[in-house]
Amino acid sequence: FSERSIKQASIFFGGAGFLAMSILLSRRAVARHIRKSRIQFYQPNHFSQAAKESQIAQAAAGREPLVALEALNLATLNTVSFFIMLFGGAAWALDVSSLDDLRHKARASLYGAAGATDEEAEREVAAWVYKVMGTQGLEDEKQQQPQPESS
Repeated sequence: FSERSIKQASIFFGGAGFLAMSILLSRRAVARHIRKSRIQFYQPNHFSQAAKESQIAQAAAGREPLVALEALNLATLNTVSFFIMLFGGAAWALDVSSLDDLRHKARASLYGAAGATDEEAEREVAAWVYKVMGTQGLEDEKQQQPQPESS
């Protein structure tokens, strides 16, 4: 492994570690909420069933916005960590280690290895687009425009 490959793989493994920790954190939060939702075995039972249910509903209503915020935070954390891992794996697979490498590879794929554009191919594509769209070419538009009279 070269230094470049290790740098690319480190982003992947950093994202994988971050994903593992965020999944562990999410599992702990879900287990904590499941434990809180269970009815306690040793609770006083001298209240009526309706009073117990209303008391539980009031306690849950106060926690609902916080539970929703926690769920949103955990989902965002899991998603971001997954995409860090995905980006690291794609960078390693495509042999890209910096933004300049990415620009160079994109230009090479668009304009060829020399970086020159193919003018004839661009004219053919432009003519095809004009034909499909039902518009006239730039040359036809220039010929149809009235020439201003000079005095």
